[in-house]
Amino acid sequence: MTKATGIAVKKKNAIAYLRQVCSSGLSREAAITEFLRSVSLVIPSNNNTFSVCGKALTDSQHRASSELGMLPRGNPGMARRFPTSECHERARNWFWHHPVIEHSRPPKPPFHEAEMVDRVQQPLDIQHVLFARVRLTDAQEGVLGLYRPKTQKPFDQRDQEMLLHLAPYLSHAFNTSTDTPAQEAPSGQVGMLVMDPQGQLLFQDAEASRLMRLATYPRLDSHMDSGRDVRDRLSTLRQNLISMRDVKSDAPPAITHESPHGNFIFRAFWLENGEHQENAAIGVMIEHRMPLTLQLLRGMRDLPLSPTQKQVAMLLAQGVSFEEIGRQLNVKPTTVKDHAGKIYMKLDIHRREQLLPALLEKGDGIAPGKFPLHH
Repeated sequence: MTKATGIAVKKKNAIAYLRQVCSSGLSREAAITEFLRSVSLVIPSNNNTFSVCGKALTDSQHRASSELGMLPRGNPGMARRFPTSECHERARNWFWHHPVIEHSRPPKPPFHEAEMVDRVQQPLDIQHVLFARVRLTDAQEGVLGLYRPKTQKPFDQRDQEMLLHLAPYLSHAFNTSTDTPAQEAPSGQVGMLVMDPQGQLLFQDAEASRLMRLATYPRLDSHMDSGRDVRDRLSTLRQNLISMRDVKSDAPPAITHESPHGNFIFRAFWLENGEHQENAAIGVMIEHRMPLTLQLLRGMRDLPLSPTQKQVAMLLAQGVSFEEIGRQLNVKPTTVKDHAGKIYMKLDIHRREQLLPALLEKGDGIAPGKFPLHH
């Protein structure tokens, strides 16, 4: 296989992955967030965003990929506060006649764009932008935004055509969301932070810092301050631990917080027999859990499996019987067993019981925010 052929195959697989994510039955939050962090595999980009707007393109809900949360004073909703009425009017006029907006930041931006540049675009090295209008419902539109640094070339015609090809995937994910609780599994990501009895942060490791950024991402359908919500929950957790000082209990107090990146379980405990010391430090372990479907999709993303084999592998890993898989895919159970044998061979495993651990292990290397920016 030549290098060009290999790149084409990877791009084809990445497009198929985006389609699978948006049609997998994941929640709207999970599917859109995964799309934003994965679209760079098809169109080189970073810091990608999606906004839900009214028909007049007035921004009402916002979703961003991981990097925006890394701003020292920022959150994914920060950028939406800066565009002026002039920006909205220009966007409306352009989208009325064109499906996309492509733009590169000038060396000296206009005054009304200066704060956006200083607080968002420069810290994230955003030089080139590409926006596409996404039709959602009769009353709502979406705007999908892709961004590139100054070290990369501007978005070209092929990028624009590909973005228009991918936009309907987001529309499908937005309109086919489900409220059914998803089966979850640990992501393998655990962090720890330390606070004093008054709630002052004393220490947090790198993984805890990253998990806190993911936990505090706002939900697309809520204007709640997710950062404040997590802080309030941690305060409640701390108070619960203090109130249990004189109570015999083997289980540490715990709280759960849900964000577009999954569920986060916070467990508090005393450090160094702190239950007997007035000013002892409190440790908090943060465990990240994700929808099992998403973990399996990530694990299969780069595997040399056909679309049907991926469907079979997904169902097998979730414990569905051969007969039921055959019924769902409208094939004979013997055909399902034949697919299963080919899947096992490609994964170098021998039994069905090995499939789920093998796929989860492969998905572990694709953590949020770890996608490279392709050149």
